[in-house]
This record gives sequence, structure tokens and C-alpha cells, in this order.
Amino acid sequence: MGSHGLRRPLRHERQRSSEMSIDVSSGSPAARAVPIQGVVFDFGAVLSMTPFETGLLIEQRLDLPKGSISWCGPLDPTLDHLWRGMLAGEISEREYWRRRASEVGRLFGEDWTPRDFYRRVCAALGDDWIRPGMADLLDEIRSHGLKTGVLSNELELFHGPEWVASLEILRKVDAMVDASHTGILKPDSRAYQAIATALDLPLSDLLFVDDQARNVAGARAVGMQAVHFEITNTASAINVIRAAIGDARGGAARRTTTS
Repeated sequence: MGSHGLRRPLRHERQRSSEMSIDVSSGSPAARAVPIQGVVFDFGAVLSMTPFETGLLIEQRLDLPKGSISWCGPLDPTLDHLWRGMLAGEISEREYWRRRASEVGRLFGEDWTPRDFYRRVCAALGDDWIRPGMADLLDEIRSHGLKTGVLSNELELFHGPEWVASLEILRKVDAMVDASHTGILKPDSRAYQAIATALDLPLSDLLFVDDQARNVAGARAVGMQAVHFEITNTASAINVIRAAIGDARGGAARRTTTS
């Protein structure tokens, strides 16, 4: 996707080091004794873009007044009091998006739920809603014989079953667990165990990728390797994932040589 209509991270955020943007258990995944056998992604903000990054484009395509979608979320929490409240545990992430959807719906004289909001946004943005390069990354992971999974808290709840079923990128995934159905939200340990079971792999053999620090911490707590996918520095997180893929490939080659 081109840069037209996308917000840029603030200057101080662009300059943060990769160490600030990547949160990996025991250093880099390649340092772990057991190479990974699979990668599990969150969907929202990882495989997909976010309204924070695409606010200008959403305004243009929904014909909204400039500045209608001005919330910054993780791009600048100091300018988004609801996001700060969510990070502090004062409201849930679902409540954050309920309030934001309601704000936008009022501009149309309607009472919107998060699903109403995302339905309109995804219809307006089309393929621009999927994060550039992530479909290719999934192909790359699978080409090395690794499994892929998605672990989401609200995928179908926010987007609806028809839209989820239409996604080409999800056809590149071996298993998906969505709390829209299970009712078990990250960082509950049972959520991580559910995707490990679905992939038929131990937790320690999985690399988990999520944009929320608390979900990354939850993954580490159950023994998964984990990457904090910050939307202010996505390239660094993708580099760590690729390093882990390379380590897995090297481990497989060593096992073949010694067998």
C-alpha cells in the first residue's frame, strides 16, 4: 500500500531503538535452545492495519471531515486518553473500540458497534486493510515447513463471519483460535494453550507475535517465545521473526545432517 492517507509515527517514536520495539523471551528467539516449529500471530494490528495508521485514508474514503479520526492510540498515547485508560486497565480493549465506533457512528447519525465501524472501514479500504508484506511473510514461514496460526480476541466479533471467511490471508494459516467463540481472552493462559493444541505443538516450540505488551507477557509466562509487534517499528519485529525462521531452518538442517 502506498503512503497516501497514512499517519506517520511521531519523530521521537521513529527514533526509538529496536530493543524498545521488540520484546522477546530470553533475548532473541534464535538464542533459545529449541528452534521454533511454528509462528502464531495476533490479527488486529499485526496481520491487519489499524485505524491509527490509516485514519486519514478512512476519512477520505468514508467522506468524513478532516480530523474526524484523530485518536492516536500507540502512535502517541499522550494524545489519546481512552488508550491510556485501556493500557492502565481502566477499560477493556473491547470497550475502547466500542466508544470509538460510537463516536464515528454519530457522525452518520447512527449508533455504531465495533462491527459496524470495521464493516464500513474494511469495505472502504479493501486490500489496503491487510498489512503490506504479511501475506508474503506467512508464505515464507510455511515454505520452511513451519506451522502458522492466529490467536485473536475479537476477530469475528469485530468483523463478522462473512468477512473473516473471505480473507485470502487466513487461507495461509494452519489453525485459528478466536475468543469471539471460546470466550477466553489473551492473556489468559488457556488461550495460548488452545492455539498450541490446535497446531499440535508444545508451547515452547511456538513464536507468538502480538501488538499488546500484556499479551506478549502472557505468552512468555506459559513458555512461548514472543515478539512485541509495535506499529511504530514493524520492520524490527519482522526482522526478529525472520531470524527465528532462519534459526529453525538451521536446526532442521543440523538434525538432518546428524541423523
